[in-house]
Amino acid sequence: MADKGFGVREVNLIGATGTPFIESPNNLNINAVNVAISTNMTVGGNITIGDSTITPNSIGIGTTDATGRDAGVGTATGTLIYDAALGLQVYTGDQWRTIAGTSVEGGGGTGGNMSIVITSDAIANTGDVIGDGYRNQGACGGNNDSPQLTWTVTGANTDVASFRLRCLDEDASNFVHWSVDGIAAATGNIAENAAWSGANAGVTVNTSGFGSGDRANGWGGPCPGGVFHTYNIQITAHDSGGNAVTQDGINLVSNILSFEKD
Repeated sequence: MADKGFGVREVNLIGATGTPFIESPNNLNINAVNVAISTNMTVGGNITIGDSTITPNSIGIGTTDATGRDAGVGTATGTLIYDAALGLQVYTGDQWRTIAGTSVEGGGGTGGNMSIVITSDAIANTGDVIGDGYRNQGACGGNNDSPQLTWTVTGANTDVASFRLRCLDEDASNFVHWSVDGIAAATGNIAENAAWSGANAGVTVNTSGFGSGDRANGWGGPCPGGVFHTYNIQITAHDSGGNAVTQDGINLVSNILSFEKD
């Protein structure tokens, strides 16, 4: 006998005894403007969400990885993700913020008492607005000047093999403006617009988020289009396998040197 379609306007289980079941030997499709569930729900299998997303009124559900973050998927405030390069991040309602010292990877833990402090002649105080020359070139209206940086290391940690430098735009899903790996794990500096040299001549200069047009040292300057963004520069410590080093249970990282640019 051929299957017959049917329609149900209302199912009222109020006052029912036992555990009511809705069972179908095939697919069960619910097509409505809104589906409200006002109590706990237990799912015994997988939930597949197509083009839509789940956006709850409380924290805990949202994007679960960096791919979803970078795609701009709708996300609930308080959602946590783990990014291998950055560590644990939380969504604050309008942007992703990296929570320092939360990586579950890495060597060490009690390897030493190293500290790293990063400063710049271009940024007297964290949060300063830097000059127009640091913007990217062309329509961005700048010279793509890279800022001078100094990193001062005190103490030591036997697990640290190298440093990594990152400059990320926190108002654009941590868009990458500077990414360099393999920096010597010692006090050092790079002058404005300078190439990596000396102990750091062999660093790995990664392409910025622009994909091309970077300065030879890897800098790809801001280009936020007339709206002020906050940019964070930080150095992180890594072991010989490239894992983030922890010290006393937290990631070994420098201070965050922030600047703003429109």
